[in-house]
Amino acid sequence: MSRGVFCQCGFHANLAFFCSLASTRVISISAVPPVPTVPARLRSVTLALLSGLGVTALLFAGASRLENDKVALAIEQRAHARLFLLQQGVANTVGSLASVNHLFASRAAVSRAEFHLFTKPLLQRYPYVQAISYLRVVPHEGRAAYEQALAQLRPGAVMTEMRDGKPVPAGVRDHYRVVDYIEPQDANEAALGLDTAYPVQEDPARQAAYATGEPMAGPLVPLAQQSQPGVIISMPVYRFGAPLDSEAARLAALQGETAAVLLPSAMVARILSADGNQVADGLAMRVYAAPAPDAASLVYQSVPAASPVRTTLPSWLAWLYPQHAQPFASRFDVAGKTWLMTASAPPAVYAGDHLASLFTLAFGALVTALGAAWVHALASRSHEVRRLVEERTAELRHQATHDALTGLPNRALLADRLLQTMHHSERKGHVLWLVSLDLDRFKFTNSRLGHKGGDRLLQAVAERLQLAVRPVDTVARMGGDEFALMLLPEQGALSPRADQFQRVLDCLSVPLHIDGQELFLTCSTGIAVYPDDGTAPGVLMERADIAMFRAKEMGGDNVQFYTAAMNDRLGERMLIEGALRSALERNEFVLHYQPQTDIVAGRIVGMEALIRWQHPELGMVAPNRFIPLAEETGQILPVGAWVLRTACEQLVAWRRAGHHGLRMAVNVSARQMAEKDFVQSVAQVLADTGLPPSCLELELTESQVMNDIEHAIAVMHELKKLGVLLAIDDFGTGYSSLAHLKRFEIDVLKIDQTFVRDLTVDPDDAAIVTTIIALANNLGLDVISEGVETVEQLEFLRQHGCRQMQGYYFSRPAPAAVIEATLRDDAERAAAA
Repeated sequence: MSRGVFCQCGFHANLAFFCSLASTRVISISAVPPVPTVPARLRSVTLALLSGLGVTALLFAGASRLENDKVALAIEQRAHARLFLLQQGVANTVGSLASVNHLFASRAAVSRAEFHLFTKPLLQRYPYVQAISYLRVVPHEGRAAYEQALAQLRPGAVMTEMRDGKPVPAGVRDHYRVVDYIEPQDANEAALGLDTAYPVQEDPARQAAYATGEPMAGPLVPLAQQSQPGVIISMPVYRFGAPLDSEAARLAALQGETAAVLLPSAMVARILSADGNQVADGLAMRVYAAPAPDAASLVYQSVPAASPVRTTLPSWLAWLYPQHAQPFASRFDVAGKTWLMTASAPPAVYAGDHLASLFTLAFGALVTALGAAWVHALASRSHEVRRLVEERTAELRHQATHDALTGLPNRALLADRLLQTMHHSERKGHVLWLVSLDLDRFKFTNSRLGHKGGDRLLQAVAERLQLAVRPVDTVARMGGDEFALMLLPEQGALSPRADQFQRVLDCLSVPLHIDGQELFLTCSTGIAVYPDDGTAPGVLMERADIAMFRAKEMGGDNVQFYTAAMNDRLGERMLIEGALRSALERNEFVLHYQPQTDIVAGRIVGMEALIRWQHPELGMVAPNRFIPLAEETGQILPVGAWVLRTACEQLVAWRRAGHHGLRMAVNVSARQMAEKDFVQSVAQVLADTGLPPSCLELELTESQVMNDIEHAIAVMHELKKLGVLLAIDDFGTGYSSLAHLKRFEIDVLKIDQTFVRDLTVDPDDAAIVTTIIALANNLGLDVISEGVETVEQLEFLRQHGCRQMQGYYFSRPAPAAVIEATLRDDAERAAAA
């Protein structure tokens, strides 16, 4: 990032400096004497110095602001990582402690020996747990029997209570909550029979646990054998087999509770140190057992008060960088209790992040000094400057008005013709159309054909467009693969007709043959209408482009007329496109996985990897908002490579965890298939991750296969040599024929969810689905139905021979951690069956 800031700042510094040179040249040309006087030269030098220093100061301020934002983001990211680790560790601890309660819930009676055997490994695994106990609720009429049983364990023992810090025989009350089991027993044997219901007042956490049946953490309490306070996590034990469908029923069935006493400071330290995060590169962390920072509730801090880390900057750096990153604070849940984690970093820790702005400052000062010297020399050469200006002016006058590659008018000539035609149309009351036309997927087609082949393709398109319009119309090339058409009304009409534009689409729909390859072209088209959408050439061209961008957003091969609402969508598009370029390096992409279930075998047989974009400001960006942009801008190549590698690594991890028999389905874009080294990149990922090729399924859409059939077949053949599986995704939505389908070396057909959604109520959808299933079965292909959400859909598909399905009925797409739990449950069900 620092490098990027330097390059940007250096460019703008030079740009601003040369702007000051431009003003100097004007002064020199307009001066009457051929050589400026000394005061004039001093004024030029002073102006250059002030301009350079001013621009340097502005760039330094901007760069330092970016660096401060980077530091703040780094602190927030590191703090979020530790917060996530802490939340996971606390959840694991509470879940393990809750398993003790599940022991009592699973049987009518638990012996003391069973309690000892069950809790022993928990105490070893979690050394910060001081004690695990079972507190039994004993009514007064059962006290004698309980004390008799207690005396058999400890001769002479009776039920006790704590008064003035000493155990005394318990007083008479309606019920008692006595410590019946406790581990480790040797260190806590004296607590057996202790009535914890005295004094009478109950803490809210315990009452909440009784009412809900969930574990609840209490406040910090002093511990007799520890210098640090502890936390008690309680969970009620209900009478075995009793109904628990309401709060009153749960309170009536209460027969005791399990409780665990733990040291929160040791717990936090162990959770963070388990992953090497206890010392966080100067990040000072504090954890409070309360929702607000309070010295009494502080249970953990990562940097001691006598830390050797330098916390202050030298005075000159402190003067240059007076602003510091704000501390991070976030609350999290510990068994129903809200705790707080804060994180901050001393300014000196991130001093190295300001190197780019310091370099900008030094470089700007140096360039300013050199520029001032240069201005001083240039001020004495007014005749040379005049000659250069005149040459540049003459060059601009002779600038061509036509595109060099196609011979079509360029943007400047189109604007001039638009202006003249608008004046004529205004007098006649005519309407004209300005059409902005952009070839779909031209970038990857160009990369496959090579630049010379791409140039021949553009020339062929230009010839076809000229043949499709009349001589009075204008076809222009705006740059790249973008063309523009100015369509005038035909004789006797006031407005262009749809068939005029249809001729353009028809001429482009005929396949092109370039360098022996057959190409099917589609285009995204936007139309702006004069005078409704604008009365100036620039406005009309801009709005035609906006409509074209909207057509491209809708997937291409589309025509859109301009509407005012498209301006807002263009702004959103530009925002997303800018953020997309840095999303991968900022680790903003995550993969969710959706299981694919074999309903006959009754188990999960595959996963589909689905990308998600979690933007820090835009939130969760839907794939249909950024995938088309990624295709258009070329970002789909690194993003697609990341998805493929990450998905394969995840499946390898699941296989190592014992989840075999799974395949991983990964969507492949048309842009990826067009890359010459795509097959080699897939092979490299398989080799790097160690994933068997038969466990990888690449999903291709009909449209991308049909765009260049021969190339697609060649790529599919090479992929099959690797041993990977191939699937046609969203089958039925494209335009492939059976003649083409039998040439494709595919293994799976996926039925698009648009057909599955209404198949139980729409006879047409039902007919399409049954036809696809029959087609797949007859061709020996597997078939997977997407978007299964109801049992009626499942039964319909089952009855017609579809055995593999995915959809919300089985599972929504979820992160790997959630899916791993689903896989464990699936394995347990399979083992039980």
